[in-house]
Amino acid sequence: MRKISVSSIKEAFDNLPSGICFFDSAGMLVLINKKMTELAFALTGRDLQYSDDMDILLSFPLAADRINENTCLLRDGEVRQFSHERIRAENGRLYDRYIAVDITEIYYKNKQLEEQTMRQARAVADLERMNADCAAAAREEEVLFLKSLIHNEAGACILAARNYLESGGKGDKAALVEMLSLTSDLLLGASDSVRSQGAVSDLTEAVRAAGAELVFDFSEGTDRFDPDSLPRLVIDTVREAVTNAIRHAGADRINVRLSREDVRVKAVVTNTGKLPDGEITEGSGLSSIRGRVERAGGVLHIESRPEFRLTVIIDEGGLSRK
Repeated sequence: MRKISVSSIKEAFDNLPSGICFFDSAGMLVLINKKMTELAFALTGRDLQYSDDMDILLSFPLAADRINENTCLLRDGEVRQFSHERIRAENGRLYDRYIAVDITEIYYKNKQLEEQTMRQARAVADLERMNADCAAAAREEEVLFLKSLIHNEAGACILAARNYLESGGKGDKAALVEMLSLTSDLLLGASDSVRSQGAVSDLTEAVRAAGAELVFDFSEGTDRFDPDSLPRLVIDTVREAVTNAIRHAGADRINVRLSREDVRVKAVVTNTGKLPDGEITEGSGLSSIRGRVERAGGVLHIESRPEFRLTVIIDEGGLSRK
């Protein structure tokens, strides 16, 4: 069996990518490899001789940047992390061991990850602002829409009521009651049936800006249709689910499966993000959406296992619209 020579061990020690050195209990340097010698000269401008020299080295006087107490950025862009440990040899003697590990690749990948996280956070904030702007624009659109409807329908209802009263109650009472009922339904629920052309396209672009993807597809047996033809209530529900998926689950893809049968619309939202830790607690956004859906006679169902799934079902016939 071939024996390994001392010179071979020393050569292998010198060629290690990490810098290593040992000091005895008196503080004298007893062993150092080539990489630690290079690092000592790069960081202090001189060679190591005593353990006190390590205190100077670890202050990183010639480094490009001190990242933390034990880590520095060298002028050539390399990043080194130093560690110190007191060890006992087989002969019982104590030695101080210092190791300088190359963490350059890890450091720069972490920097990239931090920058990406910051960009995503800014994109999410932009998405939230866009949601707020869309909501404000939607409210303004709905107000104008309702004003027009109220002008036509409520005005006609008032005129019919006046004619009925002036006739001494001899008019068509059933028709008047039906008109009053329709007007009441209009005031309570018309806004959720309003369409917003381009709302889905705007939401898709906002999701893309946040570093994610929003994909619409259709259930088997369902004829394809333009998602922009969906009632605003359905689109707002999808928007809330998308915002939560990016903000809380870190999703990079959100899927929306649509189906329509006569006047019944169904949207199922899933995502590729992490699963909730437990049961989902609805915040103000989801609670508000649930209230609007239920007032419209629809159903909102949320599951957290085996995957997150939000299902909204709306009967368009229950949404007042003209």
